[in-house]
Amino acid sequence: MSTNNTPRLGLPYIIASQAQKEVTHNDALNLIDLLVQPVIKGRTNIPPASPAESDAYIVTTTATGAWIGKENQIAWFIGGAWRFIAPFEGMWFWSVADARDYVYHGNAWMAK
Repeated sequence: MSTNNTPRLGLPYIIASQAQKEVTHNDALNLIDLLVQPVIKGRTNIPPASPAESDAYIVTTTATGAWIGKENQIAWFIGGAWRFIAPFEGMWFWSVADARDYVYHGNAWMAK
């Protein structure tokens, strides 16, 4: 993590003399919205054709399309584009698709 972001969640800090502080602040609010009450639609390696704003997924192995190279990350559709969140030890999400928790441990997501 850079010194411009919080160490765990990667929330952006507002920097002294920064222009457009609202952009940084709103980005942090969006990340909090995803990570404080963590819910994903499911686990998949294929980006959905018509994601809804704020849909999130755990990217599984051999990802395709816009998700190539993003395995194990959280794919989050925000602001009309995919954003990727790298997991950290102990990060967890509730999966709507299979009604179970997933926890990131070591280098993989494990069903709880």
